[in-house]
Amino acid sequence: MEHQLQTIPVRIYDRDEHIILAAPMPGLEPENISIEIEGTKVTIKGEERGPRQHSADVIVDEWTIGPYYREVLLHQSIGLH
Repeated sequence: MEHQLQTIPVRIYDRDEHIILAAPMPGLEPENISIEIEGTKVTIKGEERGPRQHSADVIVDEWTIGPYYREVLLHQSIGLH
């Protein structure tokens, strides 16, 4: 079953010398999420972790399990350490 890409809502914090970006992606594990940083652009992708996600007889379905995608432009370049 093919699912449409979902836009991820984000919350961005500026703490001291750190920028923190938080984004909810229900149903995924860290290994299913990829993050790319190019200058001021951050790209977040999340892939479904397997067909078992859709095999259960769902009674109420108010959220879906990916795939997720979001590009965010920050106010400054990110330096990786």
